[in-house]
Amino acid sequence: MLNLDILKLNKRKLLIGIFILVICGYLNMISIQSQQ
Repeated sequence: MLNLDILKLNKRKLLIGIFILVICGYLNMISIQSQQ
């Protein structure tokens, strides 16, 4: 039971990390386009 809970937490952290990376990349693209 504990192992499953840990896996769920790790998956959630991984998804949150990917989500943040995608948002940062998207904002960087917007800022680069606005500078040109």
